[in-house]
Amino acid sequence: MTSESKLELFKLDSIDQKTLFWMMDNKPESVRHWINYISRTYSRSRTFVDADKFFSEVSPELEDDSLQPSINNKSRKILLVDDDKTYNFLHTRIFEITGIADEINATLYGVQAIDLLRKSSDKSSLPDVILLDLSMPVMDGFAFLEAFKKSDIPNKENITIIIVTSSSDYRDKAKARELGIKHFLVKPVNENELCNAVMEAYPVHVQ
Repeated sequence: MTSESKLELFKLDSIDQKTLFWMMDNKPESVRHWINYISRTYSRSRTFVDADKFFSEVSPELEDDSLQPSINNKSRKILLVDDDKTYNFLHTRIFEITGIADEINATLYGVQAIDLLRKSSDKSSLPDVILLDLSMPVMDGFAFLEAFKKSDIPNKENITIIIVTSSSDYRDKAKARELGIKHFLVKPVNENELCNAVMEAYPVHVQ
């Protein structure tokens, strides 16, 4: 890929450039959709990005069969449980622009999340992955885990919980491991680290 400054690629900020290359390596079938999204987003807030020209720049780097839409691709639903609206916004945007999730919901409190999960009528309405903050009022992350364990939530054994917290305390990490949590991410989380944790927690395969 040429590095001429006139390329649409160089109109993107650094995080969106990194996201593009991650998409090309991990979700090439979604690159066109992502480029269309970026074109609309930048035209509203910053600068004009020509979606057709942009795609023509990156398409030679993709396999021919990668340009075809995926068929029967399982969906991935993510629930954010964090009282910090900024991080909810940032994580939602990462998931939107990478196409890693088909449905993203956010709750600000652990109690609110437990109530939402309890009211889920069937497996299809439940999240596949929960991103859980530790420091929250009323019910913190560990209290949420205890409530989750005791609650009558349908098919809860199929939900994977990832802790995303500002705490780097080894005691919190140890306690999380004792409670069966595999991924313990410290804010601010690198977008690749976040996406890789979600994909490992709930792999999606093209049929």
